[in-house]
Amino acid sequence: MIKSDLINLLSDWNFWQHDIDTGIARPLYQTRLKNLVDTGQTVVITGPRRCGKSYIMRQFAQTLIQSGVDKKQILHINFEDPRL
Repeated sequence: MIKSDLINLLSDWNFWQHDIDTGIARPLYQTRLKNLVDTGQTVVITGPRRCGKSYIMRQFAQTLIQSGVDKKQILHINFEDPRL
């Protein structure tokens, strides 16, 4: 895969060039995630398929961006995208 094709594919899943749908706000999860991330430990979100894990991560990415983190410092990869 050519580098430019990969960048275009990844931009579909990231906030780099446009806003991404973040679904219904879940402030409790965002607060818990923020507290866990602040500890410096690795955080793993688990759950059954289609329960909202990706949306929680999108919301957290949006929270980071709103707190001043550069959009280009956040990377989301969807390994189920058939283009990969």
